[in-house]
Amino acid sequence: MFRFLKDDTPEEGDDGRELSKVETRAAMEIVVQDLHYQLSEKVPVG
Repeated sequence: MFRFLKDDTPEEGDDGRELSKVETRAAMEIVVQDLHYQLSEKVPVG
């Protein structure tokens, strides 16, 4: 689920520098959207 945790610590980008707060928030929003999509695919609404 959290694939990015295997290669890097959550605060580091691919080039090793720390992510800014904006980048961290954007990454988390992508993860949340992906989770929401996966849940909506598996759980029928209604």
